[in-house]
Amino acid sequence: LEDRLQLDGKICDRQNLNIPSIHWFSQTIGEGRGLEILFQSLQYIKKPIEIHLRGNYSEKARQWLELQISPEWHDHLFIHSTVPNYELLSRIAEHDIGLALEIPYCHNKQFTISNKFFQYLQAGLALIATDTDGQSEILSKHSEIGELISNNNAIALAEAVNSLANNVQKLAFAKKSALIIAERKLNWEKQENIISQLVQTAINK
Repeated sequence: LEDRLQLDGKICDRQNLNIPSIHWFSQTIGEGRGLEILFQSLQYIKKPIEIHLRGNYSEKARQWLELQISPEWHDHLFIHSTVPNYELLSRIAEHDIGLALEIPYCHNKQFTISNKFFQYLQAGLALIATDTDGQSEILSKHSEIGELISNNNAIALAEAVNSLANNVQKLAFAKKSALIIAERKLNWEKQENIISQLVQTAINK
């Protein structure tokens, strides 16, 4: 949680602050990371939004991505390089909605929760997350922070985006709620002792 003390308050990514902005990041931009569903969903999104992707972006990935995006969305899609860890939270915090489009192709993806999920909370973003067991556990208890969608469902993703982007009050409430749950519960400072105790119990068995 102390990472929030490093927020720089700069606007480095966004181009138009008058429309909602979606953020997704990973080490690598490319296939098999949920982006296909994002691109398929664009035809159903009813309001102009900015889409910001951050990660290593190879020439192969560029060629693949350009085939996924219809021409009318080219001016709304922005690709960003990775940044140092101390800057990442600041860049995430510029945006409104964080995408956690995990694909449950293995136990790790199904049962755990990605770092990006917690960083979106810490940055105060509303979340749209696929219904892996891990992500469902949090959103079933804290539905106010965003939208839970079925995996591999472009229409469900578009409906979730529309639900937040078309309702200023709902989006603002989800963003505020995300930050509250990060500050009060879902941060390392609150969870450290709990995790340590669970590990010690497992070792003692």
